Amino acid sequence: MRVNERDEGFEFCPFCGKRMSGQMAENKMAEVARLFGKKLGEEFTVKYEDKVKTWKFDERGLLYHNAKENEWRKNYGYLDFLIRGKAVIIDE
Repeated sequence: MRVNERDEGFEFCPFCGKRMSGQMAENKMAEVARLFGKKLGEEFTVKYEDKVKTWKFDERGLLYHNAKENEWRKNYGYLDFLIRGKAVIIDE
């Protein structure tokens, strides 16, 4: 398995310079989603402080829906907030 679609032929990481094995660790996002009772691609609402947004887990991580741009974006902090109990999933 290639590290990503554009890595074919790379022997060294373009970011850190370490030799790459050409194999990637298994993606764990489906398991992370299951920890929260969700499936990949399933949309849900998260509340953090006074903010309420629509989110979903996918292979890239935890994504939120940016209504203004009508696109899904990644936000690294909210996964941490969910894991530590600072943010909560609102069951509808």
